[in-house]
Amino acid sequence: MDTPNAVETKPPLESRIGKDSPFTFGQRLLTEDKDVFDHNAWDHVEWGQEQIDDAEKLIAKQYELPVKDFDKKLYNSQPAKYWDIFYRNNRENFFKDRKWLQIEFPFLYEATGAEYNKPVTILENLDKVLKPGGQILFRDYGRYDLAQVRFKKGRLLDENFYIRGDGTRVYFFTEEELRTIFCTEGPFAEKNIATDRRLLVNRKKQLKMYRIWLQAVFQKPE
Repeated sequence: MDTPNAVETKPPLESRIGKDSPFTFGQRLLTEDKDVFDHNAWDHVEWGQEQIDDAEKLIAKQYELPVKDFDKKLYNSQPAKYWDIFYRNNRENFFKDRKWLQIEFPFLYEATGAEYNKPVTILENLDKVLKPGGQILFRDYGRYDLAQVRFKKGRLLDENFYIRGDGTRVYFFTEEELRTIFCTEGPFAEKNIATDRRLLVNRKKQLKMYRIWLQAVFQKPE
């Protein structure tokens, strides 16, 4: 018999629908549109031309009010300053145990706060510290990611290059750009380049959020 004071007991969080183990990453395939809100994320979700057109329309609006020339010089002249502030302010909250790292990469080399407008300098530095056969593991935003289309006016530094509110800069890559930077203009060989497309959903608000990352492995010749 139910009682007025009965308290509903929820199942453990890990057993609720939509809560996926990190080790299912890459295996959550959406085959029926009606199932989209059954999980919190879906892998390998391809875009249609309509979605590409919508993203380009939003990006076109960003060109109506780009970052002023004075501010461009300010942010581009001392990028390390803003990254140092970012890491100092977010040391306790930003760096968490990213379980997907052990799935995607069995080893890791990190270049933080890279200056995307000076790729030659970055590659020269990487070439100096890597031994022959050493590898560079790359993961960053891909073109048309949600983070890019959400930028408002006054954030565009250059084509696909933006300034965040905290002064740090971000670029949105394509696979071909990575090949050009690392292999054509740089001394490295391509081992793997892939576009990680995911559809994240908010079941409560019935929202769909399309995320795009680029993931690559480059190797210094033996």
